[in-house]
Amino acid sequence: MIQKNNFYRERVYAPWWIWTLALTLCASLAIAFGAALGNAVGIVTFAVSGFATCYALITSAFLIEIDGDTIRVAKAHMSLQFCGVALPLTPSQARERRGPKADPACHLTLRGWISTAVTIEVTDPNDPTPYWFVSSRHPSRLVEALTAAKS
Repeated sequence: MIQKNNFYRERVYAPWWIWTLALTLCASLAIAFGAALGNAVGIVTFAVSGFATCYALITSAFLIEIDGDTIRVAKAHMSLQFCGVALPLTPSQARERRGPKADPACHLTLRGWISTAVTIEVTDPNDPTPYWFVSSRHPSRLVEALTAAKS
């Protein structure tokens, strides 16, 4: 995460324990295939499943960025003039907002391995999206940066 003046940047990626779990599952799959079909098949199974797993985890990372007059979250972007109230959410508040209190029309950028989040109200009258729900490891810093960039 980098924060300078009105700029903010946070890369949201899978934590080490997800990588460990995923590669352990690939290894167990390789052992199962290797035991039944031979060592060569086990090695190929680990290589292919490991590559696919790493690719999926790398591409699941997204970037939150505030640069001047725009906020970008993954591939979505919005002008700061249409950003309303931004609220940092605790883990319990985030669980409620992505569950029973969720609005089906909201824009979700969610990663299940991150327990905290931010909601950003959308004030654009032409946009049917009421708010953005964004997973963030540093929700208070993101809200501070967003507030500073808007003012």
